[in-house]
Amino acid sequence: MEIGNEKPKQINFKMNSLYTKIYLFLLILSLNNLFAEYYFYHNYNYGSEYQFNPITVIINNGYDISQFTDKSREITNFPYKYAINNVFNSLVHPIKTIDNYGLKRFINNEIFPLSNDFSFNGEQWYPNYTIHLIGNGMTSRKLKEWFMFHNYNHPDFYSISTSIFFHIFNEVMENGNYIGYNADSVADIYIFDILGIILFRSDKVCNFFNKKLNLADWSLQPSIRINNAEIHNQGQYYSMKLKLPKKDKIYLFGSFGLDGLIGLSYKLKDNKFLSLGYGYIGRENIIIDEDKNIQGVLLEKSFGLFYDKNNSLLGSVRYSEKFYYKWLINLYPGIYKKNKWGCFFGINHKNRYIFGINYSIPLGVVIN
Repeated sequence: MEIGNEKPKQINFKMNSLYTKIYLFLLILSLNNLFAEYYFYHNYNYGSEYQFNPITVIINNGYDISQFTDKSREITNFPYKYAINNVFNSLVHPIKTIDNYGLKRFINNEIFPLSNDFSFNGEQWYPNYTIHLIGNGMTSRKLKEWFMFHNYNHPDFYSISTSIFFHIFNEVMENGNYIGYNADSVADIYIFDILGIILFRSDKVCNFFNKKLNLADWSLQPSIRINNAEIHNQGQYYSMKLKLPKKDKIYLFGSFGLDGLIGLSYKLKDNKFLSLGYGYIGRENIIIDEDKNIQGVLLEKSFGLFYDKNNSLLGSVRYSEKFYYKWLINLYPGIYKKNKWGCFFGINHKNRYIFGINYSIPLGVVIN
């Protein structure tokens, strides 16, 4: 009986010690937040900034892949159970996953652009650097600032937890029906997503991307069609503007996400900008190696016209002939006086019209 009574005390001591360490860690983070600067979140009551919150981030990131023409938008019919099990199995066994994929191929396709083929057939390094490292890294920092502004006690803890959740959610959706080791999940989660979170904890890095490159989150306005649970107008997109030498109003412009556009921005009054970009957008997935889940992307020419204020997107027009939406128009809150609603209008690849409205909530409603 005496021996039996000693064990719980020992366990409680260890647990208390663990809780103490966690508490001290969160306390340090909280003290650090007292001196943190807001680089990416400013609580604007207009534009894409007005709609930014943890729920919209999760939806836009998680269902980002569903923009492809070959992906189902019916979110209730997705094989979540199998995809979750497969992604976690790959993450639990990263060495086996990389060995199955091939170390050399893993490095060439996922880490460094070492091959001479830039067709993006199996080469995932481009979205890994742009979306996962830079884009999602900035999103993690912006989430921290959102939690700070809304007076959460441990904003770093909540922002990192939210980031990890939407990163894994994104990998689950990309995995789909595939059963087997998924090397892309290992590269995304363990290398680029984690590095992005760490990178944008540096004020110097944030200052460079904020002040020099005007990095901003220009995500879409996700909406749901009630009758068949289809998700529309979702997607995580980012923009950058670099001021050109000796030009007060002309900036080099870039947009990235599922697309990659480059062009120019012209500065208007009241720190408003009109930007035009041309480039490519991912049209659909193609299978390069079914056994190892190596996928490529068919690209389609695309252009976009954007109108923003203080890097908060007010309106956009996107066009691509063979993308799911040939035309996609987004109008955000505040584009007209002080309206608090946003809406979108699209024409899909089957020439069917679609319209959705979002009134200051994470998920809007498709009207038709």
